[in-house]
Amino acid sequence: MSDFLETRLLSANWHSMRQKPKGV
Repeated sequence: MSDFLETRLLSANWHSMRQKPKGV
């Protein structure tokens, strides 16, 4: 379950980065 939660956090962070790219 820990992996699932971690994956969700990473996925959310990745989507946030895509919406607001930094240094582009």
